[in-house]
Amino acid sequence: MGRPYTHRSLAELRRRAGDPAGARWHLRVAMGVFRELRDRRGAGYTLLSLGRTHAGEGAGPEAARLLRTSAGLFEELGFPLWELRALRELTAVTSESPARDRAREVLTKIRT
Repeated sequence: MGRPYTHRSLAELRRRAGDPAGARWHLRVAMGVFRELRDRRGAGYTLLSLGRTHAGEGAGPEAARLLRTSAGLFEELGFPLWELRALRELTAVTSESPARDRAREVLTKIRT
């Protein structure tokens, strides 16, 4: 079970080091295992990382799609902190007011 999480961590390191291709490779491996295991939480983390990677490359529409999907998974799973992280990344790549509104709603939940 630790293998896909390791790949996701390595992907984040590759992304931060300026190697988006290396990041995407690790994320594809991680996503394959998460799907096989039906690990929706891990898939959400991986989608968040993929969205960040695409955003860093200027691929706004694809980044937005991935981040929206990640936020939706975290909402379904009841992980408001991770949902908020995905929503904040989403608002950075798009001006969607529903994402901003939902981010405010989630932040209010976390604070109370």
